[in-house]
Amino acid sequence: MQSIKYLLAILSLIYAAYSNEYDFKNYTVVDGLSESTINVIFEDDKGFLYIGTENGLGLFDGLTFFNYKMNVFNETTIFGNNIKSICQDDYGDIWVGTELGLSKWLPNLRKWIIQSAACLETVMKLLKPSIV
Repeated sequence: MQSIKYLLAILSLIYAAYSNEYDFKNYTVVDGLSESTINVIFEDDKGFLYIGTENGLGLFDGLTFFNYKMNVFNETTIFGNNIKSICQDDYGDIWVGTELGLSKWLPNLRKWIIQSAACLETVMKLLKPSIV
C-alpha cells in the first residue's frame, strides 16, 4: 500500500512538471509591431504571420517584424494602413483588404500590387455566388 502511495506521488509530480509546456511571448511596438491595436492575424502556408493593424501590416517570420505602410508618393506600397482582412490564394500570393481598397503581396518578389477597380469588380463577381 505504501509503494502505491509513492508511485502516485511520483506520477503526479511528473504530470505537474510536464503539463505546462507552452511558452508565450508577448510582442509590442517595442519589439517591432507596427501598432498595438490588431484587427486581423493570418498565417500563410510557409508559417509566416501577417498582422493587420490600424497602422499598417506587420509580417513576422518568427524572429523579425517587417512593417508595411502606405506611401502616397509610391504606387508600389500597400494601399491603405487600416488592415481589415488578409487571405492567401492558390498561387501563394497574399491579398490584403484595407479601408481604401485591395492590395496583393507577392512574397517571392517582395512586391506590392494595388488592385484596380476593374479587378475589384471581377473579384466581387467571383465571390458573389459563394456568398449567396
